[in-house]
Amino acid sequence: MKILHFLWSGAIGGAERAVYQLVREQMGHPGCRVGVMFGQAHGFYFDRIRDLGCPILCANLGNGRDVFKLRAIVHQIGPYEIHHFHNIEPLQFIASVLSGDKVRVYTERGGNDVWPVRKRMRHKLGGI
Repeated sequence: MKILHFLWSGAIGGAERAVYQLVREQMGHPGCRVGVMFGQAHGFYFDRIRDLGCPILCANLGNGRDVFKLRAIVHQIGPYEIHHFHNIEPLQFIASVLSGDKVRVYTERGGNDVWPVRKRMRHKLGGI
């Protein structure tokens, strides 16, 4: 089983901490290959995940509209069977869809309060 987790960055935050803990546990299970795709490769949890020896994929996105990097992202994420999103970044999600028949999972940690327009749009894109 090949699982790829998606984060925008490794900055300190609840989703980033949860991904770090999840990856740490998944890496200890035989038959489970895990990686993390970062939109931007920096931050406290980026360093912690890298220190685990987890494969890191870096999109090196300047922003969430950097469509010129879409083809490279699709190529990087292709080998993973399960794409687990911990936030909905449209470019990463579109790359996942373009990479073919994958299992896509989304985990929301922000509660169910009223979201700003941009976040509502991202959730609509993700079918949430």
